[in-house]
Amino acid sequence: MAGLPRFSSSCSKILAATIVAALGLLSFIPKDDAAAQSATTRQKVDDLSFKAHQIRERYDELVAQINRSQNAILEKQLQIVNVSSELMRREEELTRKTADLHTFVRLAYKYGPGDIAGSVITAKSFSEIGLANRYLGSRVSAHRRAIEEMLAAQTAVTAVSMQLEDKRAQLQADIERLLDAVDDTQAALVDAETALAAARQELDIREQMQRAIRLVQAAGASGQYSQRHILASQRQSEFLAKYPFGPVSGVPSQLRPTGQVIEGVASWYGPGFHGLPTASGAVFDENLYTCANKELPLGTILLVTYQGRSVLVLVNDRGPFVPGRVLDLSKAAKEAIGMGGLGYVTAQVLEPI
Repeated sequence: MAGLPRFSSSCSKILAATIVAALGLLSFIPKDDAAAQSATTRQKVDDLSFKAHQIRERYDELVAQINRSQNAILEKQLQIVNVSSELMRREEELTRKTADLHTFVRLAYKYGPGDIAGSVITAKSFSEIGLANRYLGSRVSAHRRAIEEMLAAQTAVTAVSMQLEDKRAQLQADIERLLDAVDDTQAALVDAETALAAARQELDIREQMQRAIRLVQAAGASGQYSQRHILASQRQSEFLAKYPFGPVSGVPSQLRPTGQVIEGVASWYGPGFHGLPTASGAVFDENLYTCANKELPLGTILLVTYQGRSVLVLVNDRGPFVPGRVLDLSKAAKEAIGMGGLGYVTAQVLEPI
């Protein structure tokens, strides 16, 4: 029962294709409609989050029940061991008492008549002869009672042992049933968290598109952006939706290294450039995972690594123009790898598979 599951390549491509198809209509959607769609997706995320939380709680409770049942089984097994030891002790005692009775009966049979005859000869009264016979009978009766008591105790101990074994078997059956329920719940949890991850990705893309729409519409009246800027921003948003741009732990499954690597000092830019057109024509958004480079083709995908942390970025601008620097990262990209003002980075050029 630990994080969200990673998407397979086929799952990501299907999700990306679905989202891109939907986003193709966003440039024609009024701002209010885009906000309403984001709100709907956000509610979907909240609903899926609540569902996943409920399933996690169910999973945790099932695991707790299994642990309690396993502890109860251990307790019953210990009781069975104790009862079995008691049963063995009583069987040994019964064997000993039975042997004592047989020994006494044989001795009484062998020597009793002579003793009784001697008692009769030496007895001074009939009462003394009766005492000798009663003593013999009481000894035999005492042995028999002891054996009967031991047999009754043995029967009781055996019954307790059977009850404990039945309870242990029942607990084991409960555990098997709970394990099946855990498997079902775990599968449901994976499905719920996969759906939740897809909804969150959809929400992130919709919010990025909403920000882009706000940027374009805010300056539309003043004519700051041409139709080329609007179309370039739209195409860039669609491309960003295809791949997991942002913090990553390695090369994403949909991409592969080309073998081309650049390294050197990177800087970043954001305030003062936010909302201005980039070299690609798309409007610069400091919250998107993009970067500037003087030589790589616009649209190049880079895996930028700094001190063990990596981020997937898109080259959409030209720069930096300070000598000795190889990349200008967006604010979001530099924060994703924990870089300060400047940092020595390694960047792998990736391409779609």
